[in-house]
Amino acid sequence: MEKIYRYYRNVQHDIDSLANSYLWASKLSDFNDPFEGSDYNNIDFSCYSKLTNSEAITIWKNIHKEKKHSMIKTEKVLLKYFIDEPDGYNIKADIEDAARRMIITQCNYANKHYYVSFVKDGDNKTALENKLMWSHYSDGLRGYIIEFSIENLSRSIRENNSNFRRFFNIHYHDNISFDFSKFHATKDFNYNSERFVFRKTIDWNYENELRLMSTEQKVKYSPNSINKIIIGERMGDCQRVTLITILKGIFPNE
Repeated sequence: MEKIYRYYRNVQHDIDSLANSYLWASKLSDFNDPFEGSDYNNIDFSCYSKLTNSEAITIWKNIHKEKKHSMIKTEKVLLKYFIDEPDGYNIKADIEDAARRMIITQCNYANKHYYVSFVKDGDNKTALENKLMWSHYSDGLRGYIIEFSIENLSRSIRENNSNFRRFFNIHYHDNISFDFSKFHATKDFNYNSERFVFRKTIDWNYENELRLMSTEQKVKYSPNSINKIIIGERMGDCQRVTLITILKGIFPNE
């Protein structure tokens, strides 16, 4: 069963969320990476003007494949555009417009929701071995980590919240710009535009982040979703006593 981890600094609101079994979710604008892909104002769509007619037709079909009309009707529309009105329709501009609208829709959708960040185990290093994460998100080993079962946590969130969205992976890239030449690679505009919105530069890949999308800031869960809690070795004695007291209240039979 896959495990995911949430890092805590052991400040007052962290203790409150633990004691009351909820996850605190934040807006993208409140996250510590100012370059996350939720801003569409400076996107370069110039790649579409360089498409061949064959490439443009293939992409145009992919864009319209989810619409109600059949592929036969789509072919007739293309035929009309290219033969009956060759100078009156710019298929590449149509594709650019569709991509632009999809990106704006995804960005607006992303920006109106709240998010909770988790960490996954890496291929060569577990989350618990990640010194940078302990340092950056658990106050240099003064905080703690909650290990969840993702299956149990997902089920618990669905049972305790009216508007559960979903988990998704963060995608890491060499630079913040997005390669629109690959935008249509999967023939799925929604998938690719989501990859544009939820991406970070490669500098952040040590986080190996899994993110929960929510319509609410307080995401309730059952304590049974918790596998274990790992206390940082530099946590102060008083904080440790407080944390253990809370845990005994949550798990009286443990």
